[in-house]
Amino acid sequence: MLSKLRNIFLFDISSVEDLQSLRARIIADNRKFAVIWSLVQFFYGSLCLFLSFYKEDYERCRIAYIVAMILSVLAFVCAVFFARKAPLMVYFSMLINDVSILGVGLLIAWFLLQNSTRTIMIFASALIFPILFVSNTLLNVIIALADIIVAIFLLRHGLSVEIYQWCITDLIIFSSMGVTLGHFINKARFERYVFAESAVQLAESNAKFAELQTKYAYYDQMTGLKNRRAYSEKIEELEKEMPADCFVVMADSNGLKRTNDTLGHLAGDELIVGAADCLRRSFEGVKTIYRLGGDEFCIISHGTEEEIKNSLARLEKICFEWKGKYVNNLSVSYGFASTKEFSDFSSILKAADQRMYEFKNNYYKSAGTDKNKA
Repeated sequence: MLSKLRNIFLFDISSVEDLQSLRARIIADNRKFAVIWSLVQFFYGSLCLFLSFYKEDYERCRIAYIVAMILSVLAFVCAVFFARKAPLMVYFSMLINDVSILGVGLLIAWFLLQNSTRTIMIFASALIFPILFVSNTLLNVIIALADIIVAIFLLRHGLSVEIYQWCITDLIIFSSMGVTLGHFINKARFERYVFAESAVQLAESNAKFAELQTKYAYYDQMTGLKNRRAYSEKIEELEKEMPADCFVVMADSNGLKRTNDTLGHLAGDELIVGAADCLRRSFEGVKTIYRLGGDEFCIISHGTEEEIKNSLARLEKICFEWKGKYVNNLSVSYGFASTKEFSDFSSILKAADQRMYEFKNNYYKSAGTDKNKA
């Protein structure tokens, strides 16, 4: 019982995950209140309208009761139907309810030429109730002051001095109580809401920090590819459980040494970054592309041999079309092997590496270039 009462005034948030539904819960609570309060107002208006046919005091205010019923129906429709598609319509429904309470109270006081004690209580209640449900302390104070000022000028000619003083005194007391109660309710909710928001922001910051740590720990900063540490952990994983359709491609850009010696290290860096970009574009969607160091790369991919060959053919085309700021040409030597050829992963790596060097030797021979100087 206590926990239920506590949850009416406070949103009990014990974990960051609880906040994900907090805004929806706030709107749901307000929607429930708007529906119930519009029904209460409609019932009150209907009862008063019924009594207006039998009692003189109620007959004078018949228009006010009809207005109250119309506004309560409008508030009910907004809360039940419109708020389903547009949740913020709940606040419009609450506004209609508040306007109805305050406006009908003023209409009742205006239409009555002679005021009995019962009528004064109705009027005072109509003024005080909105204070309990406005969700902002400043608005509570403004409404309370407006109610008191209106009551002072509106009731001073229609009541005896004794009843007039009693009415204004009660209005001030109950308004002060309403403002105070509303303030503490809203303050408690606000503090819990801010605490939860801060917890989420802290969690998001921690998640971003963890993401950055992962990025710096497992990604190469120059190329954006995964680094040798990530490669080593992947190899350990594959050595324990080797998949049936896995390919390994070893790749190495050609001419890095000559580029560094003749054009400088900026050009050499451009060549490495260019090779990484060409590999990424050729093996689109593959996340396991690694820079092992210098201009050496490794791609671990699943698929058929035909798919790998198509990717390598695309690599040659992309490299041929590549142009840089310092370097106007780029070529990559490669070699690949699969799990269908070898029973252990170390043999696959060794074969792919050996085939890559054979490709590189053939490339330099056809170009008439000394491999050691290139």
